[in-house]
Amino acid sequence: MALPMATNVTLDIFHNGGGPTGTPDVSGVAGYLTPVGNITTLNNSLYTNVLLLDTSVDVRDQFGGAVGSTDNVYIPDKNGTKFAVYLVQRVGQGTRTDHKRCFLMRKLPTWPTNNL
Repeated sequence: MALPMATNVTLDIFHNGGGPTGTPDVSGVAGYLTPVGNITTLNNSLYTNVLLLDTSVDVRDQFGGAVGSTDNVYIPDKNGTKFAVYLVQRVGQGTRTDHKRCFLMRKLPTWPTNNL
């Protein structure tokens, strides 16, 4: 299915807290990233951004595997800014805009940086 809007970022995904060295588990993925404005709380966990992805993208939150082990997303690639995946939801299942909504926590980049 398709995202409800055009993509605005590319990213690499490392499973189980990995990255940025080595080969990403998923690379060159297109998505739509938006900031939430302020650090926001969801179920007592913080997030800074929401990322929309196609349902075919293999992205995992801490609830699908070992507790505390979560995927890391790097935008625009493994040399970019790191985001930890907190929660992945499926939105619009069965509709033409079926997609995944990922709640992310932005990690501090190494300065100086031109990334996000």
